[in-house]
Amino acid sequence: MASFDSSNLPAISRTVNLTIYSRSALAATQAAFKEHCRVSTAPVSSDHLLVSIMPLMTTPEEVRTMLLEFWNYYLDRSCQEKLGEVRL
Repeated sequence: MASFDSSNLPAISRTVNLTIYSRSALAATQAAFKEHCRVSTAPVSSDHLLVSIMPLMTTPEEVRTMLLEFWNYYLDRSCQEKLGEVRL
């Protein structure tokens, strides 16, 4: 069985649509997950952003859980903002 090397993890990148996900929700998500990952972004187009996540976890299960929670938090925060439930 291959060992898991948490010191050499690649960044996980996804392109997000800024008509659904907001930049302010991303900033809030980054702050909430600062102990679990590092996040970088790059514009793809005027309404799309490449979000790259570098996990700071030690096992594949922890990485998977953190990624699922990160994207769920980000979507939830974006929806709350669009519905006016979060003050910016």
